[in-house]
Amino acid sequence: MILQTLSASPELGVFLAVGFGYWLGRLRLGSFSLGPVTAALILGLIVGNFWKEPSTDLRSGFFLLFLFANGYSVGPQFMSALKSSGAKPLVLSLVVSATGLISTVVLAKALGLDAGLGAGLFSGALTASAAIGTATDAIKGLPLSAETVARLTSHVVVADALCYIFGAIGVIWFTGSFGPRLLGIDVREEAAALEKRLGIEAKNAGVFSARLPFTARSFRLDARGNAIGKRIGEIEILEPGATVFVARLRRAGAITEPTPDAVLQPADTVVLYGHMQAVLRAGAEYGEEVADEELLDFPAEVLRVVITNPQFCNRSGADLRRLPETRFVVIRSVRRGSQPVPLGTMTMLQLGDVVELLGPQFAVERLARIAGYALRPTVSTSLSTVALGIFLGGIIGAPYLLIGSFKLTLGGTVGVLLLGVGVGLLSSIRPTLARLPDAAVELMRDIGLAVFVASVGMMAGPVFIQAVRDLGLIIFLAGVVVTMVPQFAALFVGHYILRMNPILLLGALAGAQTYTGALAALQEKSGSSVAVLGYTVPYAISNILLTAGGGVVVALLA
Repeated sequence: MILQTLSASPELGVFLAVGFGYWLGRLRLGSFSLGPVTAALILGLIVGNFWKEPSTDLRSGFFLLFLFANGYSVGPQFMSALKSSGAKPLVLSLVVSATGLISTVVLAKALGLDAGLGAGLFSGALTASAAIGTATDAIKGLPLSAETVARLTSHVVVADALCYIFGAIGVIWFTGSFGPRLLGIDVREEAAALEKRLGIEAKNAGVFSARLPFTARSFRLDARGNAIGKRIGEIEILEPGATVFVARLRRAGAITEPTPDAVLQPADTVVLYGHMQAVLRAGAEYGEEVADEELLDFPAEVLRVVITNPQFCNRSGADLRRLPETRFVVIRSVRRGSQPVPLGTMTMLQLGDVVELLGPQFAVERLARIAGYALRPTVSTSLSTVALGIFLGGIIGAPYLLIGSFKLTLGGTVGVLLLGVGVGLLSSIRPTLARLPDAAVELMRDIGLAVFVASVGMMAGPVFIQAVRDLGLIIFLAGVVVTMVPQFAALFVGHYILRMNPILLLGALAGAQTYTGALAALQEKSGSSVAVLGYTVPYAISNILLTAGGGVVVALLA
């Protein structure tokens, strides 16, 4: 009785697959893990043999939610790639997407695969699960019977499941082992050399120095010291790793926050704020250290800020320190998309980067107003932005051109994806208009795609075993080819034509094939996180290109 009741509610089966899939997908075997989405797909194939097929409206709604959130999250990096600084990563993404598409279509035609199997071959071999959605959307637009549409849609899922595992393992192996061998490099040595060039200090996760990089100490100026009669701006030090600012001043009992033009006088007490060794060295030259607790009692702040001002982009850390707006403030961390960016003297910020600022509260707030938009903690999500964005994206994708019996159109899925990119870009320029909390975006991405693939997995479950028996080995071997051809092609272009740094090139290969597991494996082998500098832009671009590629494969094979 209970089982009959449950089987009559396929939505429960979907969330069962998502729940266990999320747990299974987080298990790791060395550097490999299925990932929550692929695990949810596999669980969906199993559950589909016991539950009825869930509503197509359920999976379509969740997939549109995913597409909008995915476009939103990669929008700023996607547009950065269209500028000169992103030209090389853009080329690599185009190479991977084009060679993956071409090899898929050639093999599908040679093996006599239908449009569904070809699209699944593409999505699985290139670990682009989102392409399942655009492919099934394109299949629904074909002039076919409902039975044929259902069969082709199930074939997408079957082929994706067969090809995904090597798609993941193959990219891990190529970027972490075979690619470095072809380049003739030791990834640890190359990563260390790149870190040194960029001024990045290697750190172990969760381990940090007990010595605080910045300190505040108070000194009473001595008439014999060499600070008397000088402007504050003259005695401040802006050297990387040896920064000293005059943060506060006590004169005749009154405490002020002085400007760089203020002239120091005998008996002044100042707070020197900056790197500890530099502060102690400068203080010894100016006077005697004193314990002025009232003077030292000023508010400090840690604040996350999204960069929207181009003045702060494409400039090294050393250049940023010399800007008057950055006075007193240190950048503690940078995130680009969902990935942390290692900090060094040559690290360049980009529009949409989220930086963590540390310093006196007045200075941090001042810089936040100039550099971008402060991301203060919030639990509020603008549902109007999400809902209207999905609606308008559907309108963008609705127009079509009829060629014979074939309907040429972007489709609602690609329209929503592109609208998400536009809103994401707008949020990096005008955050007050369209900013969504990071946690909300991640939730929409994760649950949107997981529910979608679990739903289509349940639909394909009853025919999965027979399809594997009939075509399993053929599809798997074709997937090996489609996985590896883009990697070889992009490595050749990146090394011999674009002349990219080897570590950044390998990181870009992982990003261009949108597999974060390959980046993690490369970082583990190199003992460094620096490869992420090559990963973020190709990942953003390929997220768009490969997602749209599912529909293109169907169109070319239909």
